[in-house]
Amino acid sequence: MNYNEEVKKVNYNNNSNKFEITTSNNYYSSKFFLLTTGGKSFPKTGSTGDGFEIAADLGHKIIEPRPALAPVIIKNYKFKMLSGISLRNKEISLFRDNNLLKSWSGDLLLTHRGLSGPGIINYSRYIRSGDIIKVKLLNYNKNELENNLIKKIEREGKLNLLNLLIKYPLAQRLIEKILEIAKIDGSINAAHLNKKERKEIIEHFSSLEFKVKKLAGFHQSMVTKGGIDLKEINPQNMESRIINNFFAAGEVLDIDGDTGGYNLQAAFSTAYLAGIEISERLKR
Repeated sequence: MNYNEEVKKVNYNNNSNKFEITTSNNYYSSKFFLLTTGGKSFPKTGSTGDGFEIAADLGHKIIEPRPALAPVIIKNYKFKMLSGISLRNKEISLFRDNNLLKSWSGDLLLTHRGLSGPGIINYSRYIRSGDIIKVKLLNYNKNELENNLIKKIEREGKLNLLNLLIKYPLAQRLIEKILEIAKIDGSINAAHLNKKERKEIIEHFSSLEFKVKKLAGFHQSMVTKGGIDLKEINPQNMESRIINNFFAAGEVLDIDGDTGGYNLQAAFSTAYLAGIEISERLKR
């Protein structure tokens, strides 16, 4: 068993029916070849994407590798100074070209460049540059929130606006920032809030909007989306449908799941299937 040898090329010799592996300082040949190089995420661990090149050279189709389970970087982000504020169990909606793609609920975190937390990371595989993410900060629809806010003003209109709004379950710094973005003076008496300003507050509280600049890169993504097209792999034993005795397992395949150990389980399970099959063939 050899380590620390960079693989330069893998070739399949049709005459000998063997794989020929050229490394930085050795040459190997084998009847069986199992590719478990990982994806491109966290390249410091050695996952640099070379497995995709090897599989492509052997004739496999590669679904474009992209970061998955990654934070989202927001265009013209206005909440940098609020980094660290978490929002628990919020309704999140994803829009593309003004069309709703998906809605879900989850926890999210404001970072210095954008959004993170499981409610963002688990769904980052669906998010593209230019998409719009909308976060429902309070558990009201717009009409309910407007009615609730009007009643609060009727009861406590002598309070300044900020002191009235912090009665909602949101961080004060977030409310202050929303008022700043909406260009509304939080020091005015709540009773002096005009209709236009009230609508602005309701819009931000019920549908806080973020435009996606991009996903964080492979250096921050937990896993890689994309890889060897699963149509070209036998799911019973992870053998290639293109080349006999070529197997692939783990993140080099086009497999990605949510956080919580699912990606590790996929790696372990696919490697187990491949290992069992190779072991059985070696006995024949």
